[in-house]
Amino acid sequence: MAADPFHSIHKEPFVRIGSWGTLFFLLLLSILFSSTDAFALRETSKKQLLVLHSYSQGYRWTDDENAGIESVLKLVLRASNLHIEYMDTNKVSGDLYLKRLYEVYKLKYKNVKFDVIIVTDNNAFDFIQKYREALFPDTPVVFCGINYLKKPDLKKLTHITGVNEENDLKGSIELILKLHPKTRQIVFVNEWTPIGRKMHDAFVKVIPPFQKSIKFIFLEDMKIEDILEALRNLSEDSVVLYTSFTRDRLGRAFEYNEGISVVALNCKVPIYTTHEFNMKHGVVGGLMVTGYDQGELAAKMALRILLGEQTDKITVEMISPKRYIFDYTQMRTFNIALADLPKDSIIVNLPQTFYFRYKKWFDALIIIFIMLLTIISVLLVNLHKRKQTERELKMSQEQLRTLAWRLGETEEKSRKALSTELHDQIGQNLTILGVNLNLMRSLIPKDAVDLIQSRINDSLTIIKQTTERVRNLMNNLRSPVLDDYGLVAAIDLYGKQCSTRTGIHVSVLGPKTDPHLPMHIENAIFRIVQESMTNVIKHAQATQVIINIIVTDVRLILSVEDNGIGYDTLRTSQKIDNERGWGLITMTERALAVGGKCDIKSSPGLGTHVIVEVPI
Repeated sequence: MAADPFHSIHKEPFVRIGSWGTLFFLLLLSILFSSTDAFALRETSKKQLLVLHSYSQGYRWTDDENAGIESVLKLVLRASNLHIEYMDTNKVSGDLYLKRLYEVYKLKYKNVKFDVIIVTDNNAFDFIQKYREALFPDTPVVFCGINYLKKPDLKKLTHITGVNEENDLKGSIELILKLHPKTRQIVFVNEWTPIGRKMHDAFVKVIPPFQKSIKFIFLEDMKIEDILEALRNLSEDSVVLYTSFTRDRLGRAFEYNEGISVVALNCKVPIYTTHEFNMKHGVVGGLMVTGYDQGELAAKMALRILLGEQTDKITVEMISPKRYIFDYTQMRTFNIALADLPKDSIIVNLPQTFYFRYKKWFDALIIIFIMLLTIISVLLVNLHKRKQTERELKMSQEQLRTLAWRLGETEEKSRKALSTELHDQIGQNLTILGVNLNLMRSLIPKDAVDLIQSRINDSLTIIKQTTERVRNLMNNLRSPVLDDYGLVAAIDLYGKQCSTRTGIHVSVLGPKTDPHLPMHIENAIFRIVQESMTNVIKHAQATQVIINIIVTDVRLILSVEDNGIGYDTLRTSQKIDNERGWGLITMTERALAVGGKCDIKSSPGLGTHVIVEVPI
């Protein structure tokens, strides 16, 4: 759990905030250092970095700082290039010990050239100031956890930047008075160490505005027994502000959790603190500095240096990042309402609701739901576009059919006009020409030259053949029988002509009396019969065709069935680059143009059956 800086505080949200924040930071860097500097980002993984901690591994504050550092640098550096050292000065101290550490580091890293050094807390900061030139000359340094640093302290230092650790003691007092308005006494519990004395001086500076209504008591340079005795005797209008207590007046040392735990056991009034590592030991909460935030911010500065930014141009962060953190269990003990807490407060030990108990499952379901919703939205948009396209296509088809119908009507009128012209003019002229030739032949003496007789007979034969061809052309253009005798008679005559011309036996069945259908329906049906017979003659290799016309009160049914070789309707419908394919499409469109439908059934070896139904 080293990567979790708040393993006592709402664990899941903080893991997410830390990691996403770091990823966002790296994404921002990748944008700022794009294209040509992308190579520099890749090269960063090869660089060497040293983390020098003042205290020992397992010390909560130090572990949190290290977790914040690793949350940034483990995503960038190779594991073998991230070196971490613990000076253990919370256990061993003195000039001789520091001298031995210098000798160890000099031997250990004599062949390593570090690109950046991160130091945490004051002891490591002081050590690196003293020995940097001897150990790591000109190496940039980033610090964090340095208590109450002043800008003049950095004037003589070069290639150094970092994060100041300064508690907001005034904000802590204001928080206490807001949540406990009846407070008349604030007890300041603080260790009497060099860092503790800095805390004392800072506290003394901020209390004057409050001293008219609040009494301040300092429990600092005392034996632990005396401090506990004073805490046991506090009145109900008192509140304790605890910083840290790792050593008493007699020099006895305490772990960070031992100090706060023993204070909480002997105190019946609310306890507030300035550091997050004191949580879960009987503390209500407070405005706190966290080791994780210190380490994370220092690591981001170090990463900027690794990417090529100059150390001296990175501004020292003098205002420490802080968080409002509270323990729900202690809040209930002292009747503190959630609504009274500052905005964005973090609350630990909240009752585990059903949602938080199964939060991972809920989050997964929400993600799945969002994905499904997105997919459904995309499908709905595509469906809407498809329906719109289908409507437009249908409209276009209707327009094309209307245009085709009008073209067909125009074609039929043209055919009729041309057929009439052939009948009335050319046909009559051919007839007159034949009559005249017969008269000329009768006037020629029988003993005339045989050549003249032969020429006249040839001309009469040509006129007869031409007349027959004109008659056939007239029937193909527009059967006069269709106008004079109706649809069934015209189809019957056309079938006989096809039979005579091709030898295929064509049978035409239909009503004995003409049904007198609208002209556009008769034209469409007759043309469909022509197209069907054309396909039979060219492709079917049939010997027999049966044409059946059925007329009811509401519809006309045309059936054209042959005994030919048939074909694969699926393949033909997919391939229209042949005469059969275009003929089938033409028949279907003609039927649709008059509000009907055309169904074509065929299989190889089983012939073809065309069925047309048209409402009348």
